Amino acid sequence: MQYIDILDVNIYHLQLFIYTVECGSMTKAANLAHVSQSMLSKTISKLEQKFGLQLFVRKNNGLSVTPAGKILYDESVKLKGSLELALEKAHLAQEARRLPIRVAYLNTVDPGEYMNRTLENFASCYPDCQFRIEKGSFTEIREMMFHDEVDVLFTSFFEEEDFDRGIYYTKRMICCSQMAYMLKTNPLSKREKLYFSDLRNQNFISLSPSKSPNYMKNAITRYSAEAGFIPKIAYFVQSSESISENEFGEYDIFIADQYFNVLDTERFIAKKIENTEGGVSLVCRRTGSSHIQEFVREAAAYWHKSYDDLE
Repeated sequence: MQYIDILDVNIYHLQLFIYTVECGSMTKAANLAHVSQSMLSKTISKLEQKFGLQLFVRKNNGLSVTPAGKILYDESVKLKGSLELALEKAHLAQEARRLPIRVAYLNTVDPGEYMNRTLENFASCYPDCQFRIEKGSFTEIREMMFHDEVDVLFTSFFEEEDFDRGIYYTKRMICCSQMAYMLKTNPLSKREKLYFSDLRNQNFISLSPSKSPNYMKNAITRYSAEAGFIPKIAYFVQSSESISENEFGEYDIFIADQYFNVLDTERFIAKKIENTEGGVSLVCRRTGSSHIQEFVREAAAYWHKSYDDLE
């Protein structure tokens, strides 16, 4: 079998070959390609010589493609189609890259520690990238994702359960312990270490199950059951943002992660709860553009490296 350097094959020459097969005539194919018949004839001869194949049988009434030529024609058409599809996808990806990535985060957290660092890292790799930022409550940013109003959202890890894994991709970006937010006059504020069992006599302020059904289950009930007590609920709030607007008793506590920034630090203190699980998760659609998927991969790699640097 003759060796052929496929990289030396001219795509344009294959296109002329395709025209010739489809027209069945050098004259018609030359007119279609806007080239001289002489040039087309020389091109076909060069292809036959390069491939070591007879592609056509010349007849008085035109050309007839040979069995070998028919195979080359079929595969050349597929190759042309694959290349056209690849170019179309490449252009779509390029256009998508010009669109801003729509990002949402909770309005009760400080985004500087995680979201801003993630965006800045991606922008350093892709300087032309732009972002459009939204913020809201658990319910609001969840609805933004459901209604395709954002591409990516950063939310508390316990909200992952709200998203169908067949439709949405979720990734824990940051892992940390839960924190107990309390007045500085609370006796527990003096504890060097705090465990959930220490909270059995505290009054829990909880997000409303109708607004955030996973909060009480994952932030309170799970750990109180493990500690062997039934939590006492002081009251429910519709959003964590409204906690600062309500009266906070000496034995009242609110469970959140370390990025919660609603309460006045002069009056309140956050105590780490040992052996608890918290953190920030990233959510996006599995059908998101390649640019969005690239952002998620970069974010995951960035935070994985950040943890390695800390260890």
